[in-house]
Amino acid sequence: MDIDVVIEMLRNNRALWVSATVTGGFAVLVSIANIVMWFFQQRRQHKNALDLQNHKHEYDRKLEDCKKDFNKEMEIHKSVLASKNHVSRARFDTEFQIYKELSKDFWLMVFAVIQLYPQGLVQIPVDKEKEKELYFEQYKEAQEHLNAVAETLSANAAFINKSICEKFEALWKKSRNHAARFKWWELEKYTMSEHRYQQLLVDYMKLEDYQKRYDVSGEIYKEMQEITEMIREHLVSLESYN
Repeated sequence: MDIDVVIEMLRNNRALWVSATVTGGFAVLVSIANIVMWFFQQRRQHKNALDLQNHKHEYDRKLEDCKKDFNKEMEIHKSVLASKNHVSRARFDTEFQIYKELSKDFWLMVFAVIQLYPQGLVQIPVDKEKEKELYFEQYKEAQEHLNAVAETLSANAAFINKSICEKFEALWKKSRNHAARFKWWELEKYTMSEHRYQQLLVDYMKLEDYQKRYDVSGEIYKEMQEITEMIREHLVSLESYN
């Protein structure tokens, strides 16, 4: 309602003007004041309603923009997550194949090395020539597996867990030294006289390594079991991450 409408209402209200005597003038003024106040209240409410409607439109617009931004970010996040999952799966498959190959080569090496000084009862040929043939064959087999492991490990060291790689390297060195001692203690005797060898054997038996040579075989086997468990736990952690 406009202010002109209010004034027109006052002009048309003849009864109000006729009765506006000196004693009733104040009441008329109060009535006029109430009408004007009502007009401004209505106008203010109308303005507030328009403002509220405008605010609602602005809120809806901003909400819609937020939804669009959120959906856009979610799509980017999904794309990145899918990419990471793909990389994680590729990494798992690659490492699995590497550990599978390393485990096979290392176990073959371990069995070849520990048979040089096997724990438990072992039949040794009585004939010295057959004994020599057996020892050289065992040492040759151990060396072949040591060389194969060295090649496989060096080719894949950069792609496997550092702790596991260090365990592999330590086990390979221990196995290599075990084979080297076998060569020195058991094979060299075939290159010297029996008398000379018996003299050296007295010195060998004083060495702690010589006394524990069969125990070292057991240690090598146990360490390989520990590495196998480390690999299993590592692969499980990769599978969980995926």
